[in-house]
Amino acid sequence: DMRYKTSSELKGEARELLIGRYGSFFMMFILISLMMFLMRILGDAISGFLGEAIGSTAVYTAISVLFLIINIVFDVFILSIFTPGISLFFLSAASARIPQPGSTVFNALNGIFAKGLLLGMFVFLPQYILLIPAQVLMLINYNTPNVAVVVAFVIGYLIALPYSLYVSQAYFLMLDFPEMSALELIKLSANKMKGNVLRYLVIRLSFIPMYILGILSFGIGLFWVLAYMYMVDALFFLDLMRG
Repeated sequence: DMRYKTSSELKGEARELLIGRYGSFFMMFILISLMMFLMRILGDAISGFLGEAIGSTAVYTAISVLFLIINIVFDVFILSIFTPGISLFFLSAASARIPQPGSTVFNALNGIFAKGLLLGMFVFLPQYILLIPAQVLMLINYNTPNVAVVVAFVIGYLIALPYSLYVSQAYFLMLDFPEMSALELIKLSANKMKGNVLRYLVIRLSFIPMYILGILSFGIGLFWVLAYMYMVDALFFLDLMRG
């Protein structure tokens, strides 16, 4: 039987490949994070202003839920159009090809924009939808702690996690099989991940301590963690395809 690479082996290769490339990766993540952050701040500001102007808690909650949905749509849109380029960027580096930082991020917008967006409806949107009940409950009970909110978040994440693991390879697969439809890519990703879900989950969980350190560094370290994680993801995909 073919032996897959261990988490340590993948991480070791990722660290070597990242040498001298961090600057380009940081610019990508800063751009995407800034766009999503500004949209969320704008939504919170508008809903807060309208809620205070109208003076009704019920109206404020309704407006907040509306902007929650708008933010989700915007997040899914941004992730869907940027993920193909990010995947191509890291896959090129992992394959020992020289990625072009300035154009690769937007490269996937040329020719496969529609498919990347449609694929995001299968990859990202279901995960956001599963967490909507918890977020709505949190908005309704924003002044008081509520066990229902915690339970809703836990249930949402427990369902979203395995789903996210099975569809995790869809964007990489889109680059290798551009002729396949979004639904075919989702099915192929799920098929490729059979027997590898636990291995991938362990790899992802190993980044939690780094995430914590990244947060403690006022978020600056998170960009390094994300670059590291995406490179490991690209190497994991190449290792997966060897089988």
